[in-house]
Amino acid sequence: MIAVIVIVAVGVAAAAYVILGGGGVAVPNVVGQTQGAATTALENAGLTVGGVTQKSDATVPQGTVLQQEPAAGTDVDDGSTVALTVSSGPGTATVPPVVGLDRASAEAELADAGFVPATVLQYDLAAPAGQVVEQLPAGGEQAAVGSQVGLIVSKGSPEVSVSVPDVTGMTQDEATAALADAGLVAVSVEANSADVPEGDVIEQEPPAGGRVSPLSEVLITVSLGPGTTTVTVPDVVGLTKAEAADKLVSAGLVVTAAHAWSSTVKKDLVIAQAPKAGEKVEKGGDAGILVSLGPPPKPTASPSPSASTEASPTAGPSASPTATPPIAEPSPPVEPPVLTATVPDLVGEDAVQAQDELTKLGLRPVPLKAPSATVPQGQVVAQLPEAGRQVPKTSPVLLLVSTGPAPQVNPLPAGQ
Repeated sequence: MIAVIVIVAVGVAAAAYVILGGGGVAVPNVVGQTQGAATTALENAGLTVGGVTQKSDATVPQGTVLQQEPAAGTDVDDGSTVALTVSSGPGTATVPPVVGLDRASAEAELADAGFVPATVLQYDLAAPAGQVVEQLPAGGEQAAVGSQVGLIVSKGSPEVSVSVPDVTGMTQDEATAALADAGLVAVSVEANSADVPEGDVIEQEPPAGGRVSPLSEVLITVSLGPGTTTVTVPDVVGLTKAEAADKLVSAGLVVTAAHAWSSTVKKDLVIAQAPKAGEKVEKGGDAGILVSLGPPPKPTASPSPSASTEASPTAGPSASPTATPPIAEPSPPVEPPVLTATVPDLVGEDAVQAQDELTKLGLRPVPLKAPSATVPQGQVVAQLPEAGRQVPKTSPVLLLVSTGPAPQVNPLPAGQ
């Protein structure tokens, strides 16, 4: 009888233990761990991994736990299963074609597809302002979700003249970009300066606020920081380009020439120089000259049909057939010569070197980031415009730069 009572008491105690949760297990937090580490943590807690669902994620490395069910801290029975959602990495998606759309619509469509739009503006003779002219990667290509898609958007037709922005005090890269945004080409020379930090622009020609034709060149003097001053810069303003170059070379300087239209200075004469005459510079240093292209060309006006075929009401008798017609002066060209550059082949090059190469050509590099399993990190995967294409200087060149393979982790511990 006593034994029966003891057995019943033990059974009741065991049932109470279970009912009160004495046999429960608190689910550990495994979100953010690798699948392997999460599996080990759950097994150590007396639990097992249930279903595993893969889900793409642009920011969480492949093989990392995104979610768990039940949630961390939940009390469950010993031996219960915990379902995991694990990142499969960024995944890929089809880039939507957005060329021809307006900027807002294109950016929204790319964002909805999981991409990050990177927009740059450029003058265009055909496309209206605000319209997407080109994109990289092209529509229909597969790209990593969360990667950048570059857009070149039209600013409309270039203006007859543009205002030169003030770039003094900017870094060389900032000044080059600011001038390119204004439709102008930066031509840099270097000079020592005790007052201006190394890499910043000391002065510019033409000065800020001047009106110049689009694609005109602007001479910027970039500081090399303090240095010795062994050469006095000669005065070459007003000389021909050849005379100025000879004089500067004779003084021990290296000449860089930029060009600009001028209504007041004759063609081939020096408008301005940098550094200015009388300044002390390093022997073997740079000397820039801004050379006149002459007056800016103007479109030729078409003769009015009425003026050539109808007599004026107040005009006298027509001239004799034997009268010698006046000699017409030659008309200036309708369009000024366009300063262009040939886009080099940059695919496979180091991105930093590629950007330097484009800048030296007067083009504007626009780097974009995208993962690549085949191209090493920091190298150019693709470019737009393509190599060999002739484009106006200041044109943007989109560079798709590899960030290396998408981040991955070993989803399971060794031996599983």
